[in-house]
Amino acid sequence: MDVRFAVLGPVRLSAADRPTPALAPRHRAVLAYLLLHAGTAVSADRLVDAVWGAAPPGTARAQIQTAVSAIRRALRAIGTPAILTTGPAGYAIRPGPGHLDLDLFTGGVAAAAALAATGEREEAARELRAALALWRGEAFADLTAHFVADARALLADRRLTAVERLAELDLTLGRPDDLIDELTGLCARHPLRERPLELLMTALYRTGRHAEALTRYDAARRRFADELGLDLSPRLAELHARILRHDVEQVPVARVQPPRSLPYAVGDFTGRRAETQRVLDLAAGRAGTVVISAIDGMPGVGKTALAVHVAHTLAGRYPDGQLFCDLHGFTPGRAPLSGNEALHRLLRALGVPEETIPAEQEERSALWRSSVAGRRLLILLDNAADAAQVRPLLPGAPGSLVLITSRRRLTTLDGATSLALDVLTPEAARTLFTATVGPAARAEPEAVEEVLRLCGHLPLAVRIAAGRVGHGTRPVARLATALAAEHDRLAELAVDDRDVAAAFALSHDALRPAERRLFSLLGLLPGTDVDPHAAAALIDLTPEATERLLGALRDAHLLTAGPGDRYGFHDLLRLYATDRAAALPEPDRRAALDRLTDHCVRTTVAAVTAAGLGSPAGRCPGPGAARPGTRTFAGPADALAWLDAERANLISLAGRAGPEFGYVLATTLSGYLDVRAHHRESLVLYDQVRRIVADPDRRADLLRFQATAHNRLAEYDRALDLAHRALQAHRDAGDAAGQAADLNQIGMIHTQRGELRQAVDSLRAAMELDAGGPTLINLAIGYTRLGDYEAAVRHYTAARAASRQVGDRAVEGRALVNLGTIRQHQDRPAEAARAFRQAIELERTGPDRQPDGNTLANLGEAYRQTAEYDLAAETFHRAIDLHRESGNRVAEGFALKCLGQVYHHVGREQCAIDHQRRALAIAREAGARILEGAALTSMGEANLALGRPASAVGHYEAALRIANDSGDVYTQGRSHEGLGLARRALGEPDAAAAHLGTALRLYTRLGQPLADALRARLDALGAH
Repeated sequence: MDVRFAVLGPVRLSAADRPTPALAPRHRAVLAYLLLHAGTAVSADRLVDAVWGAAPPGTARAQIQTAVSAIRRALRAIGTPAILTTGPAGYAIRPGPGHLDLDLFTGGVAAAAALAATGEREEAARELRAALALWRGEAFADLTAHFVADARALLADRRLTAVERLAELDLTLGRPDDLIDELTGLCARHPLRERPLELLMTALYRTGRHAEALTRYDAARRRFADELGLDLSPRLAELHARILRHDVEQVPVARVQPPRSLPYAVGDFTGRRAETQRVLDLAAGRAGTVVISAIDGMPGVGKTALAVHVAHTLAGRYPDGQLFCDLHGFTPGRAPLSGNEALHRLLRALGVPEETIPAEQEERSALWRSSVAGRRLLILLDNAADAAQVRPLLPGAPGSLVLITSRRRLTTLDGATSLALDVLTPEAARTLFTATVGPAARAEPEAVEEVLRLCGHLPLAVRIAAGRVGHGTRPVARLATALAAEHDRLAELAVDDRDVAAAFALSHDALRPAERRLFSLLGLLPGTDVDPHAAAALIDLTPEATERLLGALRDAHLLTAGPGDRYGFHDLLRLYATDRAAALPEPDRRAALDRLTDHCVRTTVAAVTAAGLGSPAGRCPGPGAARPGTRTFAGPADALAWLDAERANLISLAGRAGPEFGYVLATTLSGYLDVRAHHRESLVLYDQVRRIVADPDRRADLLRFQATAHNRLAEYDRALDLAHRALQAHRDAGDAAGQAADLNQIGMIHTQRGELRQAVDSLRAAMELDAGGPTLINLAIGYTRLGDYEAAVRHYTAARAASRQVGDRAVEGRALVNLGTIRQHQDRPAEAARAFRQAIELERTGPDRQPDGNTLANLGEAYRQTAEYDLAAETFHRAIDLHRESGNRVAEGFALKCLGQVYHHVGREQCAIDHQRRALAIAREAGARILEGAALTSMGEANLALGRPASAVGHYEAALRIANDSGDVYTQGRSHEGLGLARRALGEPDAAAAHLGTALRLYTRLGQPLADALRARLDALGAH
């Protein structure tokens, strides 16, 4: 069907063989705006703004829909309804090639420029005449819509420029007589435009009318001075001078237009200020060389948009032309452009005649370098496949700027400065999305943030998502809901010819087979990143071979480089990899996951052992023979770094690894997660593994692990419930060892709550099942809290004997440490210090050859009690260093708290407060409520010493709230004592006496020696 659309005059829709229904003026305005943006979706909101501007009527949207319906009826009447489409982003009209007069005009002007650049001036003039003949008056001549004035002015300027270019050609072709009347009219209609005057003066001179040419110049000079207060341009002044000199040969009558082939710069280009400035600075600071900037990044990250934006920004610095060449390195359905073909295109764009271009690439490359030499050109080579494709296209002489975009890192391109493009910042992504969506985005800011997060701030995904925002109630929130489903997200991010998954596929398909296989296998990963050893297990290669493949995927921007030797995915690429993994045969997927799980279990066991965090539990099978390339660790710090990096991945894997490996991972990680205070994450691990484990003993073990974590978090009710459930399960299974462990845990929870009789009862019951050292120690701790120090000493002594009998030096050392603690409570610090030193000597004979940080901290506390503050501080510093090395954050916090107390005793109160704050930060980060309460009471103590009783009250009250919640009777006593002293300092004797009386009752209940000292204070207050 020969359908024609016309906007260069009155707006018309016509068909050669059918009558066309008439359209009302407003309907023609909507049609004209769609044609002005042919091929692009236009939203209803944009159409409303185009037709009415800032003050649309209330029925504007309905009128737009009516207009679109009328246009669709007209198109249907002539048999072409498919030209107008409706999609999520709005309405789009797509005329066929040659069916829109504006497209024909634009194409004709471009063809004329190309012909003129190659010296084919007669053909160029014919093209321009044909293009100008398409005009039938003013553009949109019969319309008055809001957009018309600006659009009409823009097209009128393009028409005038074409007229000027035709006049230039006619002058060079020796036709000045034919031009004078037309140029005189142009000057009359555009008296402040200099180019028509320059051409008219030249034509008059060429026809012998020298005086008239000079008169025209004088009249224009006076007009510019009177109306604008400006002089004419130096170019016109030079022409005037040459006419006066009769310098005919040098009159500039011909101008060959430099090539200007850059794509249009998008109007909503957003962000990238730093990246843009980097290229601008590079262009400004490298005089005397060929400046090459290689912009690389993942698919859809906006490499071409940035390059085009920069090119347009810099175009004025390169007056000899701006060339663009799409190298089709990653174009669907096309092979990459060969270097030879690219050279041919660039040479033709530069104006080199076809017949002079040699056939061989080497000769073409030499001709290219010769043609570019001495010029200042900006050359944009887009979508490069690799460095080899680009090398023949680089100029040999300085003065030009080459911008290259590629999905691959062009690391072997000598002299190039690389710029790796990342996704947009959240602010830039929000601006881009809002600019496209408009008011709906501003009305739903939270939904916008969620959409952008789900798009990973990838520009292509953000643009597509913006185009998918529909109408009605909360359209952005509906889009966020659709994108939230991971298995459908990539399918949602596709509209018209924009498709995130298709963009990814182009990069994926360009990989070598081994790289493609690894990329697909990485889609099986349960976490978000990977190291070469885990990836090697997946693909069943050595870590060295696998790292080369990972590097290739990184260079293709399908992976990102993380800290150390780790690699990660952009969120959308992770989903794409998951889809690729799902396409693998099931046996391949299963075998790869089995290898990964086996690797993770073996490495976790090795790391936990190297870090000194214990071995897997007794029912947990140990690792078998290591596979080639299994990771080893240089020491505790190396092992802890690996565990920290892999923690999230291991927890995710445990729920997918099956009951056997899941239980192994849970039990192996339990000590690490406890020491590093990752209690919340450990609860996730134990819960998901318990769901897949069928063995009742193992399920009960996991309940106890959960109880331990809740106990650490001072969530004692939940901890007791889980521990009792574990105990019942172990009783049902007849597992005596499990019951003893559960009763130990119950006893420790009661101890933490200050329920000391219940604690002792539980621990005695545990003793009947297991009279080993750990149970004896826990029972002794209960007696200590009860104030029955003799019973505590007996049990610690028994624990030493029992552990010595089985050669368990770690438990023997714990018994000695706790014996020392008893001596501290009995106000016998010298004996306490001796016990701690014995424990340290015992620990030095262990595998690590160094003392335990907790033992050193206890020794430091003994020195503090004997007022040996220098020794105490030195010992606490050593303890802190050891805790940091082992990763025991909570123990580090307690040591910092104790060091702060040392500074308090020597009068360095601000330093004391600083250390308590650090301890408090660790406590809150780790969820360690007991440490938090202890640090707060110490901060209260230091503030009180600084004469800040009001601040002290705040800290003591916060500590008391924590102690009341957790049932920590000792901290309750310290808090009440501190509040009593602070209230006394504030002149509140009654409140002070009440708090001190409460503290006395608590200390007496615990049997603490502090009760005697407190009685003396109460006597002084006269309240006892």
